[in-house]
Amino acid sequence: MVSNSLGQRSLINLHLALSSRLLWVLTLKFLLLPHSWAAIPDELIASIQSENLRSHIVALQENIDRNTGKVYRTRNALHRHASDNSANYITNQFRRSPQLKIGSEEFSGMRNVIAKLPSWNMAEPNRIFILCAHYDSKANRDPNWNPLISKAPGANDNGTGVAIMLEIARILSAFKFNCELRFIAFDGKEVGLIGSQHHAKKAAESGEHIVATFNIDMIGFNWINDQIDIVTNNRSSWMAEFTRIINNWFDFDLEIHEFRDDLFGYSDHKPFWDQGYDAVTLVENITPWRDSRGYEANPFYHTSKDTVDKINLNLVTKVARLALAVLYNLASRDSVFLPSKPLIAFDPLPPVNQSPFKIKGRILSPFPLRITIEPRNLIADIDRANRVYSALVSLKNGINHVKITATDAIQTNTLEQQIEYQPDFEWISTIVYPNPSYKDLVTFRAESNRPVDSMQVAVHQVDGTLVRQISGVADRSTPKIWRAWWNRKITYGIEVATAVYICKFEVESDSRIHARHQKLVVVKE
Repeated sequence: MVSNSLGQRSLINLHLALSSRLLWVLTLKFLLLPHSWAAIPDELIASIQSENLRSHIVALQENIDRNTGKVYRTRNALHRHASDNSANYITNQFRRSPQLKIGSEEFSGMRNVIAKLPSWNMAEPNRIFILCAHYDSKANRDPNWNPLISKAPGANDNGTGVAIMLEIARILSAFKFNCELRFIAFDGKEVGLIGSQHHAKKAAESGEHIVATFNIDMIGFNWINDQIDIVTNNRSSWMAEFTRIINNWFDFDLEIHEFRDDLFGYSDHKPFWDQGYDAVTLVENITPWRDSRGYEANPFYHTSKDTVDKINLNLVTKVARLALAVLYNLASRDSVFLPSKPLIAFDPLPPVNQSPFKIKGRILSPFPLRITIEPRNLIADIDRANRVYSALVSLKNGINHVKITATDAIQTNTLEQQIEYQPDFEWISTIVYPNPSYKDLVTFRAESNRPVDSMQVAVHQVDGTLVRQISGVADRSTPKIWRAWWNRKITYGIEVATAVYICKFEVESDSRIHARHQKLVVVKE
């Protein structure tokens, strides 16, 4: 067997720059090996193109029989000729990847199409990650719609989900993971989730270890905002969190809303929940028939007008790239030996003299992370190219306790560090009291943010003539506070006249002199 150190990252970067045909030649020759690196190359993400997705959506929308040329324009589960023809199309697309093991499940006169990318390590029980989408359609919001004779092109619902699944299956079948990837096109979703119920129940009865199921259902209609909803229950919320981490790490710039409801049962995630598996659904909106924040109601939902020209292909492409990166990184994370926690580093710092201060650290974990900085709960910026993180943190004088937490939504790791903030010299206050002074002893008080080594107070007339210079003493509790006292007399014991005087505070700190002036009114009785 060829060693894992063969330079697979370089090969990935190379073959993505070549033509599609040559890509497959290189893939079959070099990449059908387990790999130990995790970061999916940007070039692989970019290989998902809108044109390929559109081609699948159009093929599913038209649903043309290759033998007879008949155009069905429906994939309704009750129209068996149309449904079987669309299942054949999906099967043929899976067959373009020889590494996929293709099968089907037949039930109630319907058929799921399944493609498996087997684990390279057959000695261990399979951990399974599923990417799925339903392929049946309906247009029951049309008046007098008949599933046996009426059209239901279903370009968005759910040609978009199937197209994404097919493209990701094609790309990821070029790799080997230490887990099974399973791609499923479900039938019967629109007549009661029959296909996903059948598969989830069989999986549970067989004791299959399904780690996560990602279901994609109708994500192409939004022309005002690049956003999606993720439907989760409590136990599956880590999948939504991981999806958000991937979205931020790769700068997909999708707005992701998590909708957590254990009872939400309108798509093919629900049968997996019912069998105790973790699952989520990615959907353009959980209520596509009505307006919501960042989303205008889809008037073509479940109608014969759900065609490809209504679809925002840029949004579909973004979601496809997001789903590819999510599945790739989860499968890779499952396939290599890693420390139990995400690894980051934060080098000790000398005392810092500015706030806010940009703290930086290194990312040692091979997988995408989210890094937060407390106590402010800041989200750190990630520099993927240099594998460093940074955040601008406000500090208080003295010792600051900083907690840095890295999470990949599955494991977390926390570093606790101390940052000593010693800002440049700053006056906190200079006080002269009582002011005006009638006969009392005058007190001078100065406080700074840094320890002071000495203090002098010079009292001047307004014309600059020196009246008296007084040495200060440090407060017993802290060298940051100094005081001096003046009996309102000049050096020879003569009391000064009624006037305004200028008092110059002058302190030495860290071998530097700092000065500040205050006015004093003296009234001689």
